Amino acid sequence: MHVTLNLKKYPKAIFLMGPTASGKTKIAEKLKKYLPVEIISVDSACIYRDMNIGTAKPILSGLECSSYHLIDICDPSERYSIKDFKNDALDIMKKIILNGRIPLLVGGITWISSGFYTIKEAERGVILRLGKFHHIVQPGLNWRPSFIDTIYPVNVESVRELAASGIMLTSDENVVRVEMNVQYKVIHPKNYLFSVTNADNSLRQATDSALRGVIGKYTMDRILTEGRTLVRSDTQKILEETIQPYNMGIELLDVNFQTARPPEEVKAAFDDAIAARENEQQYIREAEAYANEVQPQANGKAQRILEEGRAYKARTILEAQGEVQRFTKVLPEYKIAPKITRERLYIDTMERILNQLLKSSELKSSTHNINSTNLYQNQNDVNSKNYQDNSETSHNYKKNPHTKKKTVKHLDAKIQTMENQADRFVTMEKKDLIVDSYIKWKIINFSRYYLATGGGDVAQGEVLLKRKFSDRLRSELGRLDVKGIVTDSRNKLMSDVRFALNNGTSGIDEEDNIYSKKIDTTVSVEQTQEIGIHPNSMAALGIEVVDVRIKQINLPSEVSDAIYQRMRAEREAVARRHRSQGKEEAEKLRATADYKVTRTLAEAKRQSLIIKGEADAETAKLYALSFNADPEFYVFIRSLRAYENSFSNTQDLILIDSKSNFLRFMHNAEN
Repeated sequence: MHVTLNLKKYPKAIFLMGPTASGKTKIAEKLKKYLPVEIISVDSACIYRDMNIGTAKPILSGLECSSYHLIDICDPSERYSIKDFKNDALDIMKKIILNGRIPLLVGGITWISSGFYTIKEAERGVILRLGKFHHIVQPGLNWRPSFIDTIYPVNVESVRELAASGIMLTSDENVVRVEMNVQYKVIHPKNYLFSVTNADNSLRQATDSALRGVIGKYTMDRILTEGRTLVRSDTQKILEETIQPYNMGIELLDVNFQTARPPEEVKAAFDDAIAARENEQQYIREAEAYANEVQPQANGKAQRILEEGRAYKARTILEAQGEVQRFTKVLPEYKIAPKITRERLYIDTMERILNQLLKSSELKSSTHNINSTNLYQNQNDVNSKNYQDNSETSHNYKKNPHTKKKTVKHLDAKIQTMENQADRFVTMEKKDLIVDSYIKWKIINFSRYYLATGGGDVAQGEVLLKRKFSDRLRSELGRLDVKGIVTDSRNKLMSDVRFALNNGTSGIDEEDNIYSKKIDTTVSVEQTQEIGIHPNSMAALGIEVVDVRIKQINLPSEVSDAIYQRMRAEREAVARRHRSQGKEEAEKLRATADYKVTRTLAEAKRQSLIIKGEADAETAKLYALSFNADPEFYVFIRSLRAYENSFSNTQDLILIDSKSNFLRFMHNAEN
């Protein structure tokens, strides 16, 4: 009768180490009498058959080698590595422990020296003893019992990065290409290694899901313009909430929103819309520049008009005053001798006019000769220049026949990840979506899982999980429209799917009946009901769904083309609107500027005319008071001055009737 001892008061394993032929075998045989031990030789020289010299095998001491593990298990010609030796030793130790006994490892100095190892400054060493977590070691030189302890160094100082990118749907059913970078570090090495199957990959999946959820909350225009800060902060918040249940030993340091841009299929239309926005501002700025330019110019012209009016007033009045004073001084002399004074004034004026005309005639004759000579010389020079220009393997080891055969099935207790291939789903609006998702799950009842999956087959378990998940997800998506799926406020959609998987549903469809029949072959419905588990839940399979996330939501290719056409049309409309608005605003600015310029110049001309009118009135008053003393004499001397002024420019040709009233004093002073 086999009795299993209570091994809690005994060590899990005993190590007996020392130099070769130092009496370790005798001590081990004595320990067998007092403790439930099985001896494992960890001396690498003892594994080969017929190699007894210098090995101190138990047979040399008169003992039976068949009671020892890992002695005489292969021929010297067989290939047998240290890794093979380690795996065999660990397997034997696990079987001994399962049989309720204690492994006794007997070896030499070589085994001891092989246990030294070094952990780097930035690392922490995670120690597994017989496959179970034992402790964490700090940087420096350490020792472990070879084949018993396994070391996994984990860097806890370096900042790690991962990138997430893809084409994602926005809340207004447009698509954008988004890139994000996540920086993180490991803070708990044990959780990093053993909480999930792959912590880095789990973080990447969670990042894709969080980013998709955030992009789905905002419109495309907001994401491409001012929404970068919101996308960054929301993504980091959702990502932290997502990975918290995973307990992966990871700390998020920063989430950087790299870029967001439209897909290549519509990039040209978006670039044109951006250019149109710039054109709008360009038109407005040019109009503002025009207004800023013409208004000061108009102000300057207005000031010039006013100053010219003032100058006209001053000049006119001063000239009138001078002419009045001149007339006043000449008039008394004229009264004394009217005839001779008239003749003298007439002759003096005609003399000056004729002298000017004669000088002009001589100058023209001289200039004609000079110009002719120069022209001839220039022609010769040109002709001369033109002339010059024209010339120029496997192993088997011995087994103990007295050992009871037991099968050990390894089941991973970590959180597993099942990535689902993109599949097509139909929404409430009868629209198709391509959904890419993943599931985080773990085993919570190893016996139910083992039975339900036909011996703990992970692939079979994931097949059952995927079928149930696909059914639940299809049901949930069929109750929502595209906008509700994309936005998915607070991830309610995936929470409902996870709840349905873990707790089962009230109704069982035909596909669920197939699953239930498979479960019935291993775990009956009555058994699951006795323990309070719904037969249609994943708990009936010994599985708990930790998390369900959608990584990507895309449109079918035929729908994507229509979406791209719509996006291009929208961008073209935006471009036209921006340009037309810019031209409209520019035209208003120019019209306003032209109005101000016209009003400014008109006001200046009005004031100038008033000033000139005041000058004319003042001169008329002066002339009336002065020239009224002898109007006829004033007309005579004023006509002479007019002749002199008219013929002062000898280049002019004047055609006028000699009988004209203007020339009445040209023939004689008496008219």
